[in-house]
Amino acid sequence: MPKRTRFWSEGNVSGPATSVDFDEMLEEARQELKYSPRAILNQKL
Repeated sequence: MPKRTRFWSEGNVSGPATSVDFDEMLEEARQELKYSPRAILNQKL
């Protein structure tokens, strides 16, 4: 997610963000949260 945000903020994309881009960002964020230390700890409780 930070990579895509950086691309948009630096103007390294060919056009405006689309709903597909946002869906991909959301999925990446979900995966990051799923495997975060806090999430793993909560799964063990």
